[in-house]
Amino acid sequence: PFRAQAVRAVLAPRSDHNIPAFLRPLGMAAPMMWKLMDIANTAAVRWRCNGASVESSAAQERGAASFLAAAFRDLVIVDGRADTSSESGRNACQRFLAALSQMSERLQCTAADRSYRAEFTTSYRAMYPDTKRRYHVDLLKAVLDGRDSFDLNGRLFRLSNRTLDLALAVIFAWDELGQMLELWSSVEGSLRDLKAALVDFDDSWASFERAYISELIGIEGEARSIIVEAIRRENRLTSFEGEFGDDAGATSRARKSLADTFAELNALANSRRKGRSDLGAEVLERCLAVLEYDTDDGSAAHSVASRAVAAFQALRGYVEHASTCLENIDPCLCNNPGLVERLVDWEESWEVASAYVEGPMSEALTSTVASVITAMKEEPVFVGMCEDRDADLFLVLPRIVLLTWIQRPGTNSALLKSMLPDSFQAGGEPGPDLQELLDAYSRFHAMVGTNGRPEITVRILLRAAIRGDPGACDSLTPAALAELHGFMRELERWSMAMQRRRPDEWNAVALVVLQTVGDSRDPELFVVSV
Repeated sequence: PFRAQAVRAVLAPRSDHNIPAFLRPLGMAAPMMWKLMDIANTAAVRWRCNGASVESSAAQERGAASFLAAAFRDLVIVDGRADTSSESGRNACQRFLAALSQMSERLQCTAADRSYRAEFTTSYRAMYPDTKRRYHVDLLKAVLDGRDSFDLNGRLFRLSNRTLDLALAVIFAWDELGQMLELWSSVEGSLRDLKAALVDFDDSWASFERAYISELIGIEGEARSIIVEAIRRENRLTSFEGEFGDDAGATSRARKSLADTFAELNALANSRRKGRSDLGAEVLERCLAVLEYDTDDGSAAHSVASRAVAAFQALRGYVEHASTCLENIDPCLCNNPGLVERLVDWEESWEVASAYVEGPMSEALTSTVASVITAMKEEPVFVGMCEDRDADLFLVLPRIVLLTWIQRPGTNSALLKSMLPDSFQAGGEPGPDLQELLDAYSRFHAMVGTNGRPEITVRILLRAAIRGDPGACDSLTPAALAELHGFMRELERWSMAMQRRRPDEWNAVALVVLQTVGDSRDPELFVVSV
């Protein structure tokens, strides 16, 4: 009644006799009474507008709820659960979770406390930079997949029962919300019930998020513990090197300790090679000793040793850098390309060094490298093969290895035994088949008339081996040329056998020879004569 009378009074002319009767007992002057009626009328108009706004807001909320229900129906369902693995399934889940968050905001649902995110590591704080809901598909996947353990670096990590129970609570809240949304378009849903379901879901989600990610952080820390230990031992070795020098006993022990850690790390993370765990420090110490007493940086031993030491130092450098960004290291260690690359180099160079850095193998390799260098000087075309890693190079190289052995079978037999072990007798002498190759060489050497100088014979054979055409040696007599053809056929047969019987051994030998030749300081070796 007050509102109706106030409106009528405002519309009437403003005079004393038009003042509403219900205001006259107040005894106020007319201007003051008119002022009071203006205020009353404004309040009435605002009340009407707010009523319309409330009705409009409710319609909008129901429309948003219908949109949320549609997003739920658009989820890709596989085996009764929302698909979070395929691209289309993940996209549908992300759209629904975004609509879920927006709906919670529109209904002014009380959000669960997420202040715990301040305790997350840097990488997880990047995902959760504030206390907003931020529903992530990956967390939904963790809930729906029901995964209770993780296999990292060969070790099984299990989630706690509490975290698994919280995941079940999210599933219950998800199912309850889903049932409500499935019926939303067919029955008159209650926004109040929807709001309660959204609050329950958010509470269960936040509780699981806190427990799950906190456990993940702990699991990732344990998975990276080998890196942390390597960092600690690297710092210790660096300190001892600065305090006592490289050759001190304490430094040597610290180096061995770090090498043992690298061996363990190699077994866990080296997915591209063997992943050996026996990469002991003894080989590294031998390499350091070779570099100390062998000043010939063109020798096979020096090349092998320097590459092994360089690989070890590169791994140390990686660990040193990792100390500044530990959280960026993938806890599944084999997923770190830089780490794996350095481990591959260390394992490969360690294996080569363990076989070739000292002893008869080193001597045989040094002789082979000398033969390759001689061939480069004698035949400029071979220089191009070595520079370009031409396919013909890997036909010529095994021939040169065999010719090197033929010159001094006793001294150079260790290298050939590693690739043709079945072709040698128990005492180390060549077997009957391999002896035929030596006999063919002796016959040719006797026929070419080099006055007993085997180096001349070998040069002829090197030329034929590189050119692949014995007929190019036109200075030979027909009988000697026929003998050369027979010898080259026998040489080629053994060349193929050497590569096929022990391919890993052959690859290692070829690698060392080419690396040693490449490490040569003689620039004339790589200048093709015109």
